[in-house]
Amino acid sequence: MRTNMIRAAQVSLLCAAVSGTSTVAGAGTMSSTALVSVAVNGSCPTFTATPLAFGTVTIGSAATTTSTVTVNCNTSTSYKILMNVGLNGGGNQARMYNSTGDWVGYSIYKDSTLTTYWGDDGATNSGASVSGSGTGAGQVLVAYAQISSGWTGPSGSAYSDEITTTLSF
Repeated sequence: MRTNMIRAAQVSLLCAAVSGTSTVAGAGTMSSTALVSVAVNGSCPTFTATPLAFGTVTIGSAATTTSTVTVNCNTSTSYKILMNVGLNGGGNQARMYNSTGDWVGYSIYKDSTLTTYWGDDGATNSGASVSGSGTGAGQVLVAYAQISSGWTGPSGSAYSDEITTTLSF
């Protein structure tokens, strides 16, 4: 009989460890607490992008600039960085407009040779996103932008656009 009571107590204690509370017949109420914690996989606490600023350019001349995109994801977290063609773009060309409706086209690339468009996987352009895997430290990527030669527009005008850079993980 004593063996059965010990086994009943062991079963009750096992239940207490799993559910947090147990009652043993004739012995009152016992409580147990357990620390609950979780490690979240797939987290990217830092994501920034600097502006694409061409500065002052001459009408009809080509111009290039860069933007740095910094992402910090936990180790082995897969991520994707997408860049659209701004408020007024289409295809792979973004457009900066001035206050009178004139525009200057530009494109954004993944590489310094300006051959591979950086895009948003077909949402607003045909360029592809940039993929990577987190290291637990900041990773810096460079976006290259170019205004092609031959464009026309009034001198002395300020042109602007707004692109969206999105981190997906």
